[in-house]
Amino acid sequence: MAAIDLWPDSLTESETATLAVDTHSQATGTFPSAVVVAPANSIVMGGFTEHVGGSVLTLNHAEHICVAISPREDDAVTVSFHSLDSSGNWHEDMSSCQLITDPDSAEETPAAATSWAESARVLIMELSNHQVLPRTPHGYPVTAFSTIPTAIELGVTGAFFSGLALALADLSDPRDEAPLRLKLAGLAHRAAERALQRPFTAARYHAVLRQAEPGLGIVNFADGSVTATGSPFGEFPAVVIGSSMGTDLQAMAELERRYRFVHHALAAFNVDTLAQLPDAPTRIADWVATTISVSGHGDLPSARDAHEWLTYLAEDTVRTTEFITHLRARHFVEAFDLFKDFPTDGYTNSGAFAEPVASAHAVWDVLSRAGAVATRQLHLGRTDTTLGLFHPATIGELAGTSTDIDLIGVRVRPGDRAHHIDPLTL
Repeated sequence: MAAIDLWPDSLTESETATLAVDTHSQATGTFPSAVVVAPANSIVMGGFTEHVGGSVLTLNHAEHICVAISPREDDAVTVSFHSLDSSGNWHEDMSSCQLITDPDSAEETPAAATSWAESARVLIMELSNHQVLPRTPHGYPVTAFSTIPTAIELGVTGAFFSGLALALADLSDPRDEAPLRLKLAGLAHRAAERALQRPFTAARYHAVLRQAEPGLGIVNFADGSVTATGSPFGEFPAVVIGSSMGTDLQAMAELERRYRFVHHALAAFNVDTLAQLPDAPTRIADWVATTISVSGHGDLPSARDAHEWLTYLAEDTVRTTEFITHLRARHFVEAFDLFKDFPTDGYTNSGAFAEPVASAHAVWDVLSRAGAVATRQLHLGRTDTTLGLFHPATIGELAGTSTDIDLIGVRVRPGDRAHHIDPLTL
């Protein structure tokens, strides 16, 4: 039997930034030109609703990544990525690649990035193509220190892309303004999807870069706003728990297929969100049936599956909107009651995935035996990462709870959005 491995409380941002600045200076012989800290982030509720023009509830954590960069004369991109383990030890992952400056040499369908440097290269080219960086960018040495656990889903990819985007933008335009952060959130999200060739929730990137206050926030895809909100958790301490075996590749592949389907449907009806299409489930199901009869099935779901999936999206939007309405009205008791009864993303009978990640059952069992008063699986059901709320008197029992699989627990502490740190003040 194993016990839950509680993640150590993060180093302060200043401590992490000092490590990044010192390591960068020693490795490159150059003081970093920009230093940015970006938080870990969880998708708490409504993760599917961005396609519907709905709202997503996110949580910025105190765990964070610090990125230090400086320009160089050649086309080399190097990333020295240092990750923290649960024992407080650092592990370095060093990678490098060259920028693709000749468009004719670029692959039409490039392979997915296999290193942090290749991911950084995609982001640099994305920013260059959209005039954030010069049209002929040069390389960069990047030093990153991350206190975000990589074994469970807390958004280390989103933090890296968002933090690096803000740092790169600072080199060409040091003005840190809201329109720039909005643009960077979209470009960082697009670059992450292009680099790793799988869908990511856009809300995470907007929360990390644009949410003005720590903790819970609302990303509204109807009007593009990002606002901080009060917490319905009240006096209940919260812990995020997951396992390194908790990513379901089959569920992820199915989610990718459904994302592609929704994007295809939006393009077919020339709308940006499903909210702009009256009676969307029925109309799109009819379109699917007609397309299949004329052109064959292809990658499209059946008309029935399409209708069920789109109905689920609409229902999820209504539930999330009701919850957020309670939050904004500061009706925290009602919001908490709704949170406890809120169906887990992706595991209902209305057209999402058939079964949860196998290890999720072990996580739920541990949280139940430890006395959790409410639980919610996070991140669209693709992983077993779960948020558990506890009575203050019983939270101490969590660390001693036995489990059949290795689990990591991270105490929920609010974190600030991505921001610059002046290395001269460290």
